Amino acid sequence: PPKKQSTEGGPETKTAATTGVYQQAALRTLILRAKLNRRSPKMALRGPAYLGLGIPYCLERRDVRVQAKSGKGKTCVFVLSVLNLLEVTAATTPVRCLVLCNTRELAIQITDEFRRFGKHLPSIKTLTLIGKVPVNQKLRAKAHEHAIVVGTIGRVADLVRRKELVLDELQFLVIDEAD
Repeated sequence: PPKKQSTEGGPETKTAATTGVYQQAALRTLILRAKLNRRSPKMALRGPAYLGLGIPYCLERRDVRVQAKSGKGKTCVFVLSVLNLLEVTAATTPVRCLVLCNTRELAIQITDEFRRFGKHLPSIKTLTLIGKVPVNQKLRAKAHEHAIVVGTIGRVADLVRRKELVLDELQFLVIDEAD
């Protein structure tokens, strides 16, 4: 970001306040898919804007590691980035994004976020694969209709091992709470 000029005409170093203003503006001006920008006011982005600055790096398809305390917007970074980059044209699509989680609760929470932000993107479907939920034929067949699969490591590994979840055309891999 350019340095702010002081009233005396010399360069002024960035303060936390000016950096915060810059970051807020950068987050608001992100170029996202038009349908993602049609969020309702109830879906306003809350929390530190600096996490949203990870989105441009994701949009450049760079490998990104986001680390912050709980509730600071890490999920939003990858959800908005993936939804913006996925190109789904057919009703049946191979899995393009796999999100691995360490708990059932986290997988359900992330699926909800994909559905919430992707509300106006009906061609992008999300499937949750978690333990303690029986995997039946209907669920196995549905895996090929969803561009995004969110699941626990054990359940996903089991389905891949049995060749019931095909990841040949995977474009995005997200490992949430890798610690």
